[in-house]
Amino acid sequence: MHGQHPLASCPIPNPHLNPNPNPNPNPNPNPNPNPNPNPNLRSKPKPNPQAGAACMKNTLCLAIFMGLVFCKQLAWHFSAETIAVLLVELAVGILALRQTMELWVAYLLLAIFPASILFIAALEASGID
Repeated sequence: MHGQHPLASCPIPNPHLNPNPNPNPNPNPNPNPNPNPNPNLRSKPKPNPQAGAACMKNTLCLAIFMGLVFCKQLAWHFSAETIAVLLVELAVGILALRQTMELWVAYLLLAIFPASILFIAALEASGID
């Protein structure tokens, strides 16, 4: 045992006794972190999940409400509101497909609420209940 390290016969690996010949901690031999070989190709824009969830929630609530009105044979006096909700969902869905959101899009989204109220008032004034 003379001249040999005392932990040389230990079954637990010691990193100081067996140094890694490759000092690079990255096991990927490709130095390019971009997996896309063609930098001119872009990925497709992903829709905004919050806007998609809001549209799905509105659609589900509207479907439940319409189902209740149909099954219980209730009087329907909500055509203007329903048209407004569907148009707002369509507008938000189209704006949610953008890859980046600019400030003008935020202002446009904020303006949708008062515009929908004015739209409902105009529909009801024209005779659509």
